[in-house]
This record gives sequence, C-alpha cells and structure tokens, in this order.
Amino acid sequence: MNKFDIYVINITVFVLLLVWTNYFIKSFAEAVFVTLLIFITLRTVFVHLKNRYSDKKNISVAEMSQSFAIMGAEDVCKHLAATLPESYNAVIENNCIIFCKDGKRLLVSPNFKMSALSADEVAKIWRFAKEKAIETVYILARIHQRSVILFANSLEGGFIFPTAKKLHKYLVTHNAMPQKNFHLKKNKASISFRDALSNLFVRKRAKLFLFSGTTLALLAFFSPLTVYYLIMSSVSFGMGIACFAINN
Repeated sequence: MNKFDIYVINITVFVLLLVWTNYFIKSFAEAVFVTLLIFITLRTVFVHLKNRYSDKKNISVAEMSQSFAIMGAEDVCKHLAATLPESYNAVIENNCIIFCKDGKRLLVSPNFKMSALSADEVAKIWRFAKEKAIETVYILARIHQRSVILFANSLEGGFIFPTAKKLHKYLVTHNAMPQKNFHLKKNKASISFRDALSNLFVRKRAKLFLFSGTTLALLAFFSPLTVYYLIMSSVSFGMGIACFAINN
C-alpha cells in the first residue's frame, strides 16, 4: 500500500468510529474526542501487531548481517544485484556492484564480516573505484567504526555508509531478505546448583556483604523502619558468611 491508501483507510476508519460513537454520545464534540481516543488506541495496537508479525516473518538486522557474512561477498553481490532494475545495467566485479542511476555510475561494496570494517578495506575499495572512474561509493558493513568513516572522508570521492538497518528495510521492501543460514544450538548441559552458588558466593565478595550488613545494622538505630533494616542486615551478614562457607 502507498501513502494515499493508508490515508484513505485511516480516514474511513475514523469516520466509521465517529458515526457509531455519535450514535451513543449525543454531544458531537464529546463524540469526536472519544472517537479520537479509540482511533489512537486501535491504531497503536494495529501497528504493534503488524511490527511483531513483521519481526517474526523476517530475520533481524543482526541475523541478516551474520547470514551475509557467512555467504561471502560474491554471493551477497549476486543477491543484492537481483533487487536492482534491469535498466541500471548492474554488473559484479571485484566483489562489488557497479550500476548506472540517473546518468551516474555508482559502486556498492558489501563487506559483511564477523568483525568491523577496517581502513585497509576502505582503501582497497577506493583504489578500485578510482580505477573505474567512479566517485560515489556505497559501503555496506555490519559495523561502521567512526575512525574508518573519518579515514574514508579524507579520501578523494564520496563515500556513503548506509547502516545495516537501512539495508534490512530495503530488503524487506523488495521481499529479498536472505535465508538464515545458521542455527544456534541450545545448551543442554545442566548447571550444578552448587557450582552456581560457588560462582556467586566467592571469598572476595564477603567484605562487601559484611560492609553492607554493618551499614544496615547502624541505620536500624536511626530509622523508624528498625525491623526492615535489621532483616536486611541479617540477610547481608548471612550472605557474607556464605561466601566463606561455600568457598571452602
């Protein structure tokens, strides 16, 4: 749906709600106010459910980035080039996409990895763009470090760093989201309760619990909430003692 369709639907729903509200509320001004509240509530719920459905239908930004990193630059170029119109005459060369738009030649370089984009990779892309006489370069990556962006801006030509979130929206719009190519296995190993306690109650934390218990005990003499501070003080002292007992 385009924006005009969305406006028409919103106006139609609002008018329909107003007609029904005005039937039960005789004052037109009050009916408009109540209708506005109902409309805002319904629209908020609808947008929330729509976004939740979209999140479940499509993989997340992080999952998209990791899937592209696993695919490799060549396959990512093929995947992205398929979303461009044929009139752009997109070609793939040196793991980059080169195409023409509005009479200008543009270069898109996907650099999805498990790590952040480096300055060396930017320099390599810049050299290739200069070789092809291309001034505008789009660099797609999982993470864009500020130092790398500053380095790119110091070079001749124009570098654009779209975020992974913008690419995610673009692919959702073009129904071209990549398939999730990894699966996180659940850890079935059970954790011992004693091991968990031994990690929580370590000897070096004993002084913290004892200090907290002493402070709370002193506050019990100056506060009307004597019972509360005495209970919390006892709990802190007990945890401090546990640090020595369980650690041994």
